[in-house]
Amino acid sequence: MGKLAKILGVVALIFIVLVASVYFLASRYLTPERVKSLVVPPLEEATGFDIQIGEIKRRGFLGVGIQDVRFLDPSTKEKVLAAQEMRLRLSLSPLLKGELVIAEASLVRPEVYLIRLKDGSLNLVRILEKKEKAAKEAPKETKPSRLALVFQKIRVEKGKVYFRDQKKELPPAEASLDLSAKLRLAGAKLALEGEGLLGLAVADFQVVKDLRLQTRVQDKAISAKILGGKIFSGQPGGEVLVEGERIKGAVTLKEASFKDVSLFAQKVKPYFFPESELPELSGTFHVESSLGGKLEAIQYKALVDLAPLETKMEGYTLLAQGKIEADPRLLKPSLDLKINGEPLSLKGQVSLSGKLPRVDLELNTPRLDLLALMPKEASNEGGDEANSRKEKRASSQKPLTVGAVGKIRFFGKEVCYRICGKDVRAELELSPRQINLKELNLLLAGAVTQLNGRVYGLPKSPQVRFAYSLAGADLPLLAQNFLRESNYFTSGKVWSEGTFWGRGLEAELLKKTLNGQGHARFSNLGLKETPLSRGIASLLGMEELKRLQFEKGETYFEVKEGLVDVRGKFSRQGLVILVLGKVGLDGRLNLTPRILFSGQMAEIFSKRFPGASLFKTEKGYEIPLAIAGTFDDPKISLVQEVKEKIKEKAVEKIFKFLGR
Repeated sequence: MGKLAKILGVVALIFIVLVASVYFLASRYLTPERVKSLVVPPLEEATGFDIQIGEIKRRGFLGVGIQDVRFLDPSTKEKVLAAQEMRLRLSLSPLLKGELVIAEASLVRPEVYLIRLKDGSLNLVRILEKKEKAAKEAPKETKPSRLALVFQKIRVEKGKVYFRDQKKELPPAEASLDLSAKLRLAGAKLALEGEGLLGLAVADFQVVKDLRLQTRVQDKAISAKILGGKIFSGQPGGEVLVEGERIKGAVTLKEASFKDVSLFAQKVKPYFFPESELPELSGTFHVESSLGGKLEAIQYKALVDLAPLETKMEGYTLLAQGKIEADPRLLKPSLDLKINGEPLSLKGQVSLSGKLPRVDLELNTPRLDLLALMPKEASNEGGDEANSRKEKRASSQKPLTVGAVGKIRFFGKEVCYRICGKDVRAELELSPRQINLKELNLLLAGAVTQLNGRVYGLPKSPQVRFAYSLAGADLPLLAQNFLRESNYFTSGKVWSEGTFWGRGLEAELLKKTLNGQGHARFSNLGLKETPLSRGIASLLGMEELKRLQFEKGETYFEVKEGLVDVRGKFSRQGLVILVLGKVGLDGRLNLTPRILFSGQMAEIFSKRFPGASLFKTEKGYEIPLAIAGTFDDPKISLVQEVKEKIKEKAVEKIFKFLGR
């Protein structure tokens, strides 16, 4: 801020010195060529610029005008400062009072060209600093003038400041300025009062429009009052006072447009976040801010009121309303959110004093439907083209990065995913390389459920590890939550615990790399009729196996790269099923279960199944099966060695029959 003010002050001084010099010389030498030869060389030496001036005209007895003025960079010969016309008109009568009065000093269409060079420096700063350094090496003592200099009117008409970046890192900008002021300079005392009209466009987007400022300067005190205009289509107001090296004031912005902010972000996206997908924004916001402290380290406090903010991304609609308090070290949001209509409240703080933001946030909800938070399926419109865009976005996704540290706590009275969990509590710990899920507790399907885990190896090689436990969950209700079609269970409770780990965050990659192990225990387990149970019942000729009921059951499982090794035992009076084999996470089956009949079930089997004697044991009957295919389309058969025995038995019976 100080450097910019210095630049603008030097620019104004250069123009004034040029016009004043021309005036005094023009009043003595009438030819423009003579004036140019006397004014331009010393001014070039004093400023460091190459200077070109066009036509010089006398305007009345005490006025002069210079047209087409250009200050060129001596190394590139490109324009740095320019004006279509500069005018000066004096009033000599106050000289008797010790005042030199300039009735009017005008700049018509002045232009300043700020170029950020490839080494990162500004062209104008480089030229001025070079002259400033030379001046310091040969200092001159000057006595303050006793003559007061008074500008009755200073006018800047249709001024422009252009900014361009040769490194292409910052967007182009263009500022406009109209100014009307009066000034008095007596010795070291300065007094200025005036009004100006400012505009600012960045990357061809009008950020500031017709910003009207009232400015007062009294010695080392500078005040600026906002009288009107638009910033992001909002109404600015307030006043700022600078005294020496300190600043204080208050600034407001009412009914600013989030749509304008969104359009502006799209314009500057290639420079600041080229690979980001920016959502469209709508709604309005208000800002109240106070300033204080030193110019070199301005302290501020701001209150941003979202009234409200609405944004839509692919599959999501976000509505946010509330306030955000901000200062250089801390952000404190207090927001009511709706994501796809689901309510959440966000409170807490984000500390900005460390290398990374430190978050301490709380999320609360009375009821949250997780299915509603999942991206909605795109319509079939667009067909292959839409799918192609999806695949392109998926392939261009960057690794997950965590740009913050700290904690996020969550509490939901009810959280649903097909079924609802009660009193859900969780805590996330964030760090750049790891996300820890601590103490996720809830009542799910009537059971106390706990989950903890972590995502680590961020950002390049993410890995997942988590452990769970649940005690006495209602099995049909639990299955309804996790299985697409809950047509497997009619009753039962389950106790289970396990640990899983895998590589990657995408579902397909996790299926291939997932590993884990666990244990489950069941009571009063009832199964519905399924393609699998129908197949077994048909093979063994026992309708009783279509709908099974077990008093108890137990399984142990181990997951290796997408395959689940299962071994288990389910039993009731007269029936035991021993499960052994592999189940794919994609639904593929490779099982070799054994069915044991005893008591009444053994009698039924012996009567209905030809060759039942082949499966006879001391306690009843044991039938080994082979199951392939999928759950929806299982392929069920007896194991191969049993098939061979049945063939042998059949051949033996045939020969006996023929021998008769």
